[in-house]
Amino acid sequence: MPSVTTPLERVANALDPNSSSTAQEKINALSVFSDSLHGILDQAQSVFALIPLAHFYMLFGAADGTDNEEVLNQVLCKVISKLLKPFSYDMIVSDEYNMMFLTQGLSHFSPDIRYLSLQQVEKCLDGPSEAVRQVAQSNVFTFVLATLAFQQTEIANKAVDIAVKISLKVPDVLFSQNSAILRNLLTTNETVRFRVYELIVKVAGSSALAFELGENSGLLDGFISELRSPDSLVALNVIEILRQVAITPAGLSFLEKSGLMEHLSLLLDEEADEDISKRLLKSSTFLFFGELAQNQGIQFGPIERKYHYLDKLQRRLDNEDTNKEILAAVIASIGLTGSHAEGLRVLHNTPLLAKFLQSYHGTSGDIKAEFLRSLSMLMGVRGDPAVEQMTREVYEAMEGRPTTLDNLVQTAKQPVDNIRVAAFACIKAIASHMWGREEMTRYEHVLGYLLDRTAEHSREGQRWKFDIIETMVAADDAQQTLGDHYRLLRTYVRQGPYYQPTEPAAALESA
Repeated sequence: MPSVTTPLERVANALDPNSSSTAQEKINALSVFSDSLHGILDQAQSVFALIPLAHFYMLFGAADGTDNEEVLNQVLCKVISKLLKPFSYDMIVSDEYNMMFLTQGLSHFSPDIRYLSLQQVEKCLDGPSEAVRQVAQSNVFTFVLATLAFQQTEIANKAVDIAVKISLKVPDVLFSQNSAILRNLLTTNETVRFRVYELIVKVAGSSALAFELGENSGLLDGFISELRSPDSLVALNVIEILRQVAITPAGLSFLEKSGLMEHLSLLLDEEADEDISKRLLKSSTFLFFGELAQNQGIQFGPIERKYHYLDKLQRRLDNEDTNKEILAAVIASIGLTGSHAEGLRVLHNTPLLAKFLQSYHGTSGDIKAEFLRSLSMLMGVRGDPAVEQMTREVYEAMEGRPTTLDNLVQTAKQPVDNIRVAAFACIKAIASHMWGREEMTRYEHVLGYLLDRTAEHSREGQRWKFDIIETMVAADDAQQTLGDHYRLLRTYVRQGPYYQPTEPAAALESA
């Protein structure tokens, strides 16, 4: 008998229905074979010319009840996935046997087999819209929806992702033909319920038509009522979903039409902060509005005019009794709001910004870190000369002693990571402006600290120093503003963030 030499020949022998190979031998052959596959059509067709795909499918269950069951399923799924990679969904389901395995796999208890089947369904999204509609109207889509209740989170999340992508193309099919299975899933448990909510809210928030379909189905009613739940942790899950939906004008429209925006706004007006879950809910809501303000893809002006969000931030800053967790969210929200030119213009010359800058002084610990992170956002904004002047005014209002740059450098030397990283972020924001680079060149000891590689031992700190200097050198006006320092700073960048000089003091002395 001739010797079996190639991975293909070995796996063909192991998969032969008459083979006497043990489960472990099959696993070994499949593992080696998997490494030889490249996911290209010609190779897959050559394999199927020698080994029918059915032989791979038949191997599932060959080790059931043994220690090798899970490993065999994993390596087999990996091989089949690579072999089917170049084939479209239509090509796969055109074979009756493949279609049968696909539907069986979508209801299989094995996570690996279920995931493999979901991967094949996902391929329909690469086809024409009519092909996607056909999948959505078939029992294949029903099985995908049923997988939202799968115990393993990774598999369930994959099903949610695919169901969302399909439903975005055919929302009518989700809200009409599949409303019964969705209602049934909603009664399973809280985890599954919120997976269903994530699906229907993402789809309903995608367009005016989708919202109307979702509203008419009645499926949105339960989700909307969840935000009003006395259980704040449930409401927190709702806000997490809304954060994913509100990133588009259509999603924001959904929040308005459903009354969710108004409810969230009123929540911020409640004074009682004693309950920890309520504090978490309010903090999350402040950040939700802050992220809306940060998002340049939507118009925040109408939201501000209707809900007076900045006034709510102001009241919390003015109140000395504001809870620490909520205060941190308020500070972060101000940074998010002013993190782009339009937002900074909105904040500029407002009592809110003045109070924010005043409140920064004398802070410490986590609150100081939060202030510094937000300050880095405000100072990092780029724009026209008016915006540049606004960023400079923020810097000057920090009023560090003896200078703001000195104060930031001292903070960056602290052993507390969140504070020092926030200080580095501020220095980098300053370095992004011409006025900031001119300011930095006036203080040679600041440049000396940045250039001194021996003064920073953590890789994170080394990376931050490098990023700051790279920001300075990459500026169009670098040679003009950095003057005699330019050559040294450029050499530092060329050497990279983790370069270790043979004479540690050389860079500092040169600075």
